Amino acid sequence: MPFFGIGKFSCSGSRNEPKEISVLNYSHNNLTYVPEEIILHERSLEELFLDANRINELPRWLFQCYGLRILCLTDNEFQALPPAVANLINLENLDISKNDIREIPDTIKCCKKLSIFEASVNPIGRLPEGFMMLVYLKELYLNDTFLEYLPSSFGRLCNLKVLEARENRLKNLPRSMSRLIDLERLDIGTNEFDTFPEVLSSLINLHELCIDNNKLEFISSDIGNLKKLSFFDLSKNKLRYLPEELGECISLTDLHLSENNLVGLPDSIGRLSNLAILKLDLNQLTKIPTSIGGLNLLYELVLSHNFIVEIPSTIGLLRNLRTLYLDENELSFIPADIGSCSYLSLLSMRENRLTYVPDEIGRLSRLKVLNLSANLIQYLPYSISKLKELQALWLSENQTKPLIQLQQEKDKTGKRYLTCYLFPQEQISRKRENLKYSAINEINVRKRYLDDMRIHQLYDNFGHNLSKDKNYKKPIDPNLLIDYNSRDFLNNQIDKIAFNDYENTTRQNSIRFTSDLPIFDHGNLLLKPIADNYNTEQIKNIYLDSPSGNNYEREKAFKVHKSVNRMNGI
Repeated sequence: MPFFGIGKFSCSGSRNEPKEISVLNYSHNNLTYVPEEIILHERSLEELFLDANRINELPRWLFQCYGLRILCLTDNEFQALPPAVANLINLENLDISKNDIREIPDTIKCCKKLSIFEASVNPIGRLPEGFMMLVYLKELYLNDTFLEYLPSSFGRLCNLKVLEARENRLKNLPRSMSRLIDLERLDIGTNEFDTFPEVLSSLINLHELCIDNNKLEFISSDIGNLKKLSFFDLSKNKLRYLPEELGECISLTDLHLSENNLVGLPDSIGRLSNLAILKLDLNQLTKIPTSIGGLNLLYELVLSHNFIVEIPSTIGLLRNLRTLYLDENELSFIPADIGSCSYLSLLSMRENRLTYVPDEIGRLSRLKVLNLSANLIQYLPYSISKLKELQALWLSENQTKPLIQLQQEKDKTGKRYLTCYLFPQEQISRKRENLKYSAINEINVRKRYLDDMRIHQLYDNFGHNLSKDKNYKKPIDPNLLIDYNSRDFLNNQIDKIAFNDYENTTRQNSIRFTSDLPIFDHGNLLLKPIADNYNTEQIKNIYLDSPSGNNYEREKAFKVHKSVNRMNGI
């Protein structure tokens, strides 16, 4: 049986005297039982590693190894942690993750020296009250453990520095957690929080906070109390706005806000002078505040999949910017100030409305990747020929090589420019200018692809009292709500929606289509503004129970707001 052992022994004594082994490693041995020879080292053994085997039971004699400081049992087939664990009074690090353990014995409280406890990926369900007596605990990992709540006495773990409780069913945090003043990292992502836990503003020593993939609609203004917060992940929530007080988190270096419903950013975001990474993709932003120029340490900026029509000229103040993503927005031009971002190495502006590229882009001497595909550009400025480090210039989604040969030509004024067979660009996805359909009709056509999140987003956007006009009302299919467990969509009598009110709403919140993509699952229904001169009769014609011919085929070609690369299939 292969194992790794580390011994400690004296030079005196007989050669036949057994070594005092302090470390035994039986990891990845396909074991089905705990080797009995371990008991030979019960007095000297301090570290035992049994991870990645097929063991399903711990023998009683193992708990006679009173000197054990580290016990690793991860990735086995244990269904219980014996109460005899109380005998391991010197235990400092216990890892029981990735098993099938359903209960932690209350006797765990006897392991007074325990400082690290890893129990992730077990169907534990709850923590025993005795667990709160482990006052020297510094790191606690409870990811994917079926937890629905943390005990009200959880604050007794006053020395805790790291708490991870991802992928559970938590809806709130106990008030006693305000006593965890030494907590530095808290991960409660992928739970069921719909309100920002008030207790978080008391954790003034937090450095990392992950509360992503929940149902948050707002952040408390008390967030400004977290002066030491450096990493903040709020992605995959339902946030519409951010409080001005966010700008008081002056230590922030990483701010992740992807996949929310943000329609604007506070001006105070420019006060985050230490920010290095800012991710705002997959939101509903139409503009960026000029204060963004204050982020002079910003390294990466992701603004893809929004509705941004203009980038402020203060972008040029981001002298340390290396990566800038602006894909799938509504940009018709890029400010010349972009040329001042002298450290920029990747610039992606795929699928916008760009008709030209400013000459100043030639000043980006460190640029290695430039993506301009799916725009309306007629030609490139001659200054691009000065980009000696350029390794990829993407001009079309069908381009087979990262770099293609460009030819030099002159316009009528004698000004030089660069062109190739890919110019002028033809933006396939922009051949749909008149294909702006009703979001309600989209529900009827593709209802089997709708989930709770999108139903609630429709509710949020249409409000409580849309049924004012008796004409052109269209019922919502109740089966849709039964299929997707969203009955509360109709709790406020939104069983019918008046066409006239809906038309006014969709001028600010409508959806866009394309003829080149199949149907995809997506989280944001209400995307692109309808032009003011859009014909009302056109909406009425498609606002029917039985969509006909071309309209139906076009609806099948609905262009999702989220990237195709994110989808795993329907």
